[in-house]
Amino acid sequence: MLLLAAVAPARADGLPALEEMQADGADVSALVVDLGRGTVLASLAPQKSLIPASIMKVPTSALALENWGPRYQFTTIVSRRGPLQGDRLNGDLVLVGAGDPHLTDEELWRLARDVAQTGLKRVTGDLVVNAGLFGKVPCNTPDRCNAVTRSGNAYDAALSSAAVDFGSITLTIRAAEAPGRPPAVEVQPYDVPSVSVDNAATTSRRPDRLSVLRVTEGGQDRLVVRGGLSDSQSPVESYRSLGEPERHSGELFRAFLAREGVRVDGGIRVDYQPAGSDLEVLVARPGRLLVESLNRMLAYSNNFMADVLVLGLGASRGLQPPIAPVQAGALLQTYVRAIADGGRFKPPGVSSGAVIRDGSGLDTGDRLAAWEMVALLDYIFARPELFPALYGSLVIPYHGPGSSLRRAGDTPWRTRIAVKTGGLTEPVSVTTLAGYFRLPDGGFGAFAFLVNGRPGQRVWRRDAFAAMEDDLTALWSRFPAR
Repeated sequence: MLLLAAVAPARADGLPALEEMQADGADVSALVVDLGRGTVLASLAPQKSLIPASIMKVPTSALALENWGPRYQFTTIVSRRGPLQGDRLNGDLVLVGAGDPHLTDEELWRLARDVAQTGLKRVTGDLVVNAGLFGKVPCNTPDRCNAVTRSGNAYDAALSSAAVDFGSITLTIRAAEAPGRPPAVEVQPYDVPSVSVDNAATTSRRPDRLSVLRVTEGGQDRLVVRGGLSDSQSPVESYRSLGEPERHSGELFRAFLAREGVRVDGGIRVDYQPAGSDLEVLVARPGRLLVESLNRMLAYSNNFMADVLVLGLGASRGLQPPIAPVQAGALLQTYVRAIADGGRFKPPGVSSGAVIRDGSGLDTGDRLAAWEMVALLDYIFARPELFPALYGSLVIPYHGPGSSLRRAGDTPWRTRIAVKTGGLTEPVSVTTLAGYFRLPDGGFGAFAFLVNGRPGQRVWRRDAFAAMEDDLTALWSRFPAR
């Protein structure tokens, strides 16, 4: 009872920087615990449910690991519909999407090579992309719905069980050798019929800011490149979500097949119905290990990967296509609530009210309290078959791909935390951080910090992270070293 009571104080216990932020108008929910001793080190409104943003990817990772195991591999299949006659298929070649969140063009090329190695040279029918595992996934956020027709980002990619390269396309933009000329724009890895480039950018000594907008009209993606590059600038890679990712998968696969000497006479079709019994497997290729995918997803906060994982969890639990993200998110919500309500850090008289509508945290209807996230971290910490995979996939600031958490000096913050960040700007500013830390005595702790601004009152991300760092560093200083 003493442990449970320690969770409840409304006033901060050892988190003065976050308390000051709260006094200035921010909504804060925070909890820091010692996992080895089972004690609360500090808390501030740990029961308050706030928008979690991308720390929602931690519960998604936990359930994926529990459902499939760290070494699970999604297997993408190429099947045939029709008889083989020598090196010719008299029918359709079917790429069956497995819901692999990490399917890249490299894997697609390897599949094409596998098909060629069967001896197949010609397909008289169509190349069919089967996305029936999830069906036609409805857009679940304003960002994704708007991105159906146009987008200047990659994070809002449409969800599909048969998308390649995270539902996005890569442009490489190289400055011309002399000012006044347009930069070279290359679509990676190949030009495909449905993607065109409208390049009115320039190379100059003082260029306007470079911009790339993807516009989808009539089944065609047009990449509008404006602004410019400096004549001394290194090549720039730009990533944009696609309007119809399944069609792009088909066109890219067809290009790889042609490279390997396999000709497809027909067109490209997309099928959103589950793969039927009339298909016969031609080749199958396992993808990356799940733990490798989680490492990338958490390091780069990839929304597409997280939401495809949750849709895949839904399919594995019997949800029928078309599967909506909110349906799959409900499974994650049940999982988190059960863990929180059965955990060591449950406040007395409180039940979990976590609201989870997706796996990425992109949906602003998600709600999570600090104690619920800490309960999940504690639960995985107690699972020796899962904890190393999750812990190893989190980001240590010193080695992280971004700079938002890096600080000068040799501080515990740089090397002794393994975390996932979260951030949104609408409908309010959101900065969140959750993960594990090593105590000076060698033990493990866990924490969750959620900071939400209010309408018209923004909390800057750098200020929120600075407050979190100050409070965690102060807690460290109270512990004796081993």
